[in-house]
Amino acid sequence: MSIQRDAPSASSMDLCGISYLWRIATEVQCHDVAGKSCNMLMNLHLNLGPELKAEAMSIRRTLLEETLRKLLAAAGTVNAASPSDVYGRCLSDRRVVSKEEISHASFCALRCVHLLLDLLERCSSRTMPQKPSHLASYSAHVQRLDVTCSMPKSHAQRLSFFVSTSDYVGRLRQAVAARLGAPPEKIRLLSSGHELNSDAKLIRQVGIGDGHVISALVSDVPNCYTKPSPTEALDESPIAIITGQEGIFEALLSLADSPRMLQDSRQLATILLHTLPTWPAVPHNILTALFSDQPGQALGQLLDGAGPMPSMRRLYFIESLLSLLCPSGGASSALPTDKTPQQMMAVFLESGCLEQVLRTTGLSHDGGFKPCAAPDRHMLAQILIVVGVLLQAALLPTAARRASSLAAREESAEDIHLSTPRDHSRAGLASLSQSALKMVVHHLVNAACACGRGSGLPDESTGSDVLLEGEQVVVTESLKLLTRMATSHAQALQFFVEHPNVQQLVSGNLLNRHSGTVRLSLSQSLVQIFCSPDNARREIETELEPACPRPSGAFWLLRTLVSIRPKAELQPEFCGDYFSVLLSSLKHLSLPHEVQAAEDLLVSEIESLKGARPPVSDSDDWLVGQLRLIQELIRTLNRQNAGSRHGCGLVNLLVTKLLFPEAVVLKSALLPAGSSAQGGQEADPMDPERVRSALHTPCSSAEARAAALDLLSQVMSGDPASLAEGVQLLFDLHYTSEPLWDYEHQPVFQRRVQQRFCGLKNAGATCYMNSTIQQLFMTEGLRRLLLEAEKAPDDHKADSVLYQLQVMFAHLALSSLDFYIPQQFWRAFKDYDGEPINLREHQDAFEFLTRLQDLVDQQLSDARQLKVMKETMGGKFAQQVICRGVSYRSETEQDFMSISVDIRGKHNLLESLSSYVQGELMEGENAYYCEGIGRKVDAVKRACVKTLPNTLVIHLKRFEFDFDTMMRWKVRDRFEFPMELNMYEYTVEGLAEAEGQQATDKRADDYYEYQLVGIVVHSGTAFVGHYYSYIKERSQGPSNGSWWIFDDTNVEAWDPSNLDRDCFGGRSVTEVYDSNAKQNVLQEYDRPNSAYLLVYERTNPICGEAGGSGGAG
Repeated sequence: MSIQRDAPSASSMDLCGISYLWRIATEVQCHDVAGKSCNMLMNLHLNLGPELKAEAMSIRRTLLEETLRKLLAAAGTVNAASPSDVYGRCLSDRRVVSKEEISHASFCALRCVHLLLDLLERCSSRTMPQKPSHLASYSAHVQRLDVTCSMPKSHAQRLSFFVSTSDYVGRLRQAVAARLGAPPEKIRLLSSGHELNSDAKLIRQVGIGDGHVISALVSDVPNCYTKPSPTEALDESPIAIITGQEGIFEALLSLADSPRMLQDSRQLATILLHTLPTWPAVPHNILTALFSDQPGQALGQLLDGAGPMPSMRRLYFIESLLSLLCPSGGASSALPTDKTPQQMMAVFLESGCLEQVLRTTGLSHDGGFKPCAAPDRHMLAQILIVVGVLLQAALLPTAARRASSLAAREESAEDIHLSTPRDHSRAGLASLSQSALKMVVHHLVNAACACGRGSGLPDESTGSDVLLEGEQVVVTESLKLLTRMATSHAQALQFFVEHPNVQQLVSGNLLNRHSGTVRLSLSQSLVQIFCSPDNARREIETELEPACPRPSGAFWLLRTLVSIRPKAELQPEFCGDYFSVLLSSLKHLSLPHEVQAAEDLLVSEIESLKGARPPVSDSDDWLVGQLRLIQELIRTLNRQNAGSRHGCGLVNLLVTKLLFPEAVVLKSALLPAGSSAQGGQEADPMDPERVRSALHTPCSSAEARAAALDLLSQVMSGDPASLAEGVQLLFDLHYTSEPLWDYEHQPVFQRRVQQRFCGLKNAGATCYMNSTIQQLFMTEGLRRLLLEAEKAPDDHKADSVLYQLQVMFAHLALSSLDFYIPQQFWRAFKDYDGEPINLREHQDAFEFLTRLQDLVDQQLSDARQLKVMKETMGGKFAQQVICRGVSYRSETEQDFMSISVDIRGKHNLLESLSSYVQGELMEGENAYYCEGIGRKVDAVKRACVKTLPNTLVIHLKRFEFDFDTMMRWKVRDRFEFPMELNMYEYTVEGLAEAEGQQATDKRADDYYEYQLVGIVVHSGTAFVGHYYSYIKERSQGPSNGSWWIFDDTNVEAWDPSNLDRDCFGGRSVTEVYDSNAKQNVLQEYDRPNSAYLLVYERTNPICGEAGGSGGAG
């Protein structure tokens, strides 16, 4: 044996270690070790040296036969405790098998099946097999495929094919070649930039979906996989050896159904069954039953004659039946009978066989169904998919023939499609008896209910809120087939509306919380069934009193939807399709009792609208649908007078309740005492609850307001009384004799979503303002004190930064818009030279903060009011000089509004703060002159914290000036800071304690404890960049609340677990594509974003103390 390219190759098969490898592969419980052993076995038998090339077929057969022998032995042990017949039904004789034996056999079977699949993959050919696999033997889902064909010296052509997902790529290649008149081996097919270079792949396996467009090119060079290779005999292929092994199909089916096997093992056995050709015994038994004296009874005996057939065998049986009745193009020429599929389908429909197959799903036709357990749900979904295909093939034979035919005809020079024969679905349905037709309809309704989980509740067995892919396909395909049947056969429609579960189908799936696809599919089906020209006015028999007229299809749908309205109102986020169908049903009402029902619905909806409340989520779908429904009802009934007070009072309701409730409150507040805007009883117009209710209008989204405005426009434009009332009402609410403020006539860009904060408009380069002002606004104590301050005189308001900041804070707190434009603040704010700022010039956020603090406190001081900035953010430094060798200490106090710390050469904030209070040594020529002793002595000069504020701002010195280059530059070093900060060791008393002295002024521990509540981030360079803020909401205190990112007008939630990535700066490594190396490489770069200002807030704010008293009081 030798090693070539990391894989062993054999020069002789007389190796003593092969049996040992087999033991490892089948007995060792570690999957990695067993898998490596299996790989070594394959390499030894397939990677042969020159001496063994001539015996390659025989050696490969030896490996396959040994694997099959072990697999059959393991399967026999697994199923020995409950032996079964050929269909998997338990027999009476059984023997006792220990758990250890079963566990060992299960693992051995798993490894053997895995080894067989790997062998098939290693030895597979890219040529389309002569015998199709079981999965490719029947026509499954039919889809349209467009092919753009390019030929030398000719214009491109467009071909359209209807193909089955179970067709081989080779079949598609042959069809394209036949149309282009070229050999198949010279046709190249490309999809999404990749060539389809294997004819043995199925359409479903290469990722080609419905409506997909692929390209076809005619090449001069033939490929090597379209024509079969003559080098290998058919009976020596791995598939032929496996299928020729006696008992292999029984073993695989038993393993796929065995509860003793793990789910992965059962899935692998199923995959192997689908990879092999169909077991010949099953189609043979089906044909025998179909052409017996009593086909229906005989087929039923095969399915459930001696007890229920296990799930996988049931699925395999139905798939085999489908391969006879609706074979794929590749399998139609290899049917094991001289009967045509059409002949077999006729017997199948006329002899009661269809009813027998439907009974296998467990969905009874009498209206009841039992949701299956979680382990069997996927299998049931697969069975229902196959039954759905079978039903479509039986009842709508056009689709089946179209799917199995890949021949195209030319309709024009540019457009080539498959021939589409006339739809014969009516003929297919007419061949069924009434009982069979009813059973089919009820089966489809039950299938949609069972797999759609029509209860609308989470699945108790899995806890999942989404449908499995198979379940979703079952529901959508069942609805499609129901639609085709109900629109083409009156009796099928009658059976549909009579079904006991039809209301559950409508309510559960039209409001399905698990799948938007299911909701959309049912809404389309209901509109097609009940609003089609034939069925909209068709009378439907229902269990009503004799005096009641029979409802039409559209009215039955309307009545059903109205009956489930309470359920829809409980799930407003899923009601979009519900209202869509409801609107469609209104367009076909004409009889008096139908019109009266619509009138009642209009009155009911308007009454419901009076109780509309703000949405609990970001979705306004329910209110939007309700407004659209009222609009359609008014149009259908021609009730334009519904807007006036003499009608339904809709104008007043829309204006005062939904669109402008805040204007009503404001108008009431401006009225003289004793009067009321609405003529009602006198009440406090600024009652907090009333104000809060007005600011949180039910119409909070742009879509809901648009729907309300459309409805208001409709009723006002269609009725003079409504127009006069609406104009007068809008005039009374919005006109004032006082001059309008700018913000009062600014356009409404978008309503602010509840639970979100208001953003600030960027005037070009004012992000440094916005990020800083949002930090100040979110500081609750500062906001309260600032808004409580007295307003500036009227003649000073325009130039008062304090007043304009108050106005801005009021808008940020109460505005219903998603952002505010602080135009007056931009005009009022001046730089240190008293000049207006350039709104398009980038400025420093820290310099803006210090300038704003000075301006606000100066104006408050001039008005003899409390300095809000100093009260909230102001502390005191102690400038100390400590003499060495002499018992002398000098200390002076200095106010501060922030602490600036170095970050260059520092790793984190604690290190920077320690360096800040460390001070400098004064010695030699710089020695300190001590007045107490009258001479110079060595001394330490330092600054430490004397008094701490409630809100502590720390400035990180990210920008420095290089005197060599005379340029400003940004320090991009990584700098960490904590979420919790204790300032004790940086205070006067903390330093004294660290130096062994008595800390006389030490306060309670929580005085020094802070929480991080805000971060101003700078992204960019020293010359150009962008500021934004991360801020913690702390209405319940600094320790609670969620984090938000304030980026100008955009305000969104932020996850603080991303603090490292978003704020610390430093370097990062990412994967980029290197065009020279033609591969992805790792590249390190400086992060452009890093924290610039930090805002810490005392965990337990202190009130009434100088130097930071009322900060969060």
